[in-house]
Amino acid sequence: MKMAVSTDHKTGLLLHLHFRRIHVKRVIWCLFIILTISLVLMYMNVVSILDEENNGRVQKDPFESRQADQRDDAAVDQDDFGDLGDLQERSMNLLSSRIIDASEISIEGWWMSHARWDYEVDCDAGRKGLCAKVLKVACSPDSVRSIYQFLPINPHVRLKRLHFSAKSASTNLKRFPESGGATTYSAIALLKYIDDSTERLRLEFPGGTHSFLPAKINKTLSIEKQVESITVMLCCYGYKGHIKFSDIHLHAFSDIPPSHTPLTRDEMVVPCTQRKPASIPKKPSYRTEHVLSADNMQIPFDDVTLITHASLDRIDGVLRMLNSWDAPCSISLYLPIKADERDEDIEWKKIYVFKKMRILQTRADIDLTLVYSNTMEDIYPINYMRNVAISQSKTKFILLLDADFLPSPTLHKHFLDVMAVWQVSEQRDRKTAFVVPAFDYIEEKQDQAGLPSTKDELISLMKQDLPAVSIFRFYESPLSHRPTNYVQWYMANEPYKISYYEDKYEPYLILQKSGMPMYDERFTGYGMNKITHILELHAAGYDFVVLPDAWVIHIPHLMSTQNSRFLSDPISRLTNRVTRLEFVSDVMRKYQIGACKGLPT
Repeated sequence: MKMAVSTDHKTGLLLHLHFRRIHVKRVIWCLFIILTISLVLMYMNVVSILDEENNGRVQKDPFESRQADQRDDAAVDQDDFGDLGDLQERSMNLLSSRIIDASEISIEGWWMSHARWDYEVDCDAGRKGLCAKVLKVACSPDSVRSIYQFLPINPHVRLKRLHFSAKSASTNLKRFPESGGATTYSAIALLKYIDDSTERLRLEFPGGTHSFLPAKINKTLSIEKQVESITVMLCCYGYKGHIKFSDIHLHAFSDIPPSHTPLTRDEMVVPCTQRKPASIPKKPSYRTEHVLSADNMQIPFDDVTLITHASLDRIDGVLRMLNSWDAPCSISLYLPIKADERDEDIEWKKIYVFKKMRILQTRADIDLTLVYSNTMEDIYPINYMRNVAISQSKTKFILLLDADFLPSPTLHKHFLDVMAVWQVSEQRDRKTAFVVPAFDYIEEKQDQAGLPSTKDELISLMKQDLPAVSIFRFYESPLSHRPTNYVQWYMANEPYKISYYEDKYEPYLILQKSGMPMYDERFTGYGMNKITHILELHAAGYDFVVLPDAWVIHIPHLMSTQNSRFLSDPISRLTNRVTRLEFVSDVMRKYQIGACKGLPT
């Protein structure tokens, strides 16, 4: 009897253990299946995000409401839309997730200047545990880190309301109030109206370390004003650390009746629209006086004229340049004057110029044009100054150079030698911009280095243990001269064509004056004034050919007030970039590029 009970007990125990093992296996399989499904869903989410980046698709996203006082850019927690549920369904995000490639001439997507922003997939940014694509950048305490998206609004659409929202996270973001400007970590939307007035919407975020925080603004637009464009800037200044932006949305609502089909993004944003004459910026107007004219009889037409410009306080740089250049030169000199002492002030400064520039009396190949400011508040009209000097040049070719540079001793002769061969080659009929590689003295070494007289001497100054010379702006702005390919130039004995173009490229050039696009006079002060001219040359089909035995070298000097303000003021930077993006839009229309291909100019 005991044996039977014992046997039954063992049998029951074995059955219990058997079924328990089956149950554990089922639980493990269930967990494995759930984990696999989760990983597949996460993978599909990441792939869809990456596909969206590649295809530049537009996302829709629910949003909340918040109003802002636009006059001081301060956000206020107040809803002036009421229930946004229906509006949300009737609108699309106007912002694209695409990043514009540096080789493109385009306004479709995010455009970054010299500081690089990157996309990454972040699984803390999405909803319900899903991953999302975010824009990230390392902030700098002494320079604005920014990225922009320009939205030209269809002139036939009148916007009624806007909703602007974003999320942002930061890591070890430390504020540096001594940076010299107003510190900011924000997303800003600049509204430009057809009457040229502007308005800003600003989303501010705190420093430190925090996960993704949302910020939102609602804006009801005046029925009396029509929006011409909206430019969104993500930026940080005066901080050190890292930031990320996600879910950046700009929803627009037009004045169409609720019963009508909502407008699509392509109907609201027109990347190739002909701007009305009233919205095209007027050229600056200054009094000019051509006070010295070169003797045409002594200047061969096939020669090259050095084109330069300066303000009165940089006249020493012009003199230094003239001592290094023994060929034709056309100079425009800017004279700031006091409005209440205009006549007396002008005469005194003219006397000062001629006394200071005694070299003018010994040369017959110099043109000098004085440009007088209108008020003490005028910003230096840099591209106007360039165009004035170009217009007075007498030769077939022009060398475009700023007054803080010196040309290499044999640059003039080398170029004429190259032209003697070029003019009988197959390339002679092609539009060509000849690149003159640019270098920079390392400031503390300038006095000992002296001006190198040969290419080998220049290279030796760069390769010595304590270099005295470097590639121009190599550390501050490495993209500005990268396509020149300095490694190739060091070994080159013949001119060579650059292999690619980037929209940050801004070399110093020798051009044939006839047929050359002039500088765009919308650009004043610092920023985008020369780089946009290079962009238009590229759009016009110019080849960029590097001269093998010519260079220019920059003489370090104190930073100008305008330059300092530009580097430390995000709003000045934004205004300048809007002008640049408008210029790109105009170039696309003029040369029928991208979205403007095949459309009338």
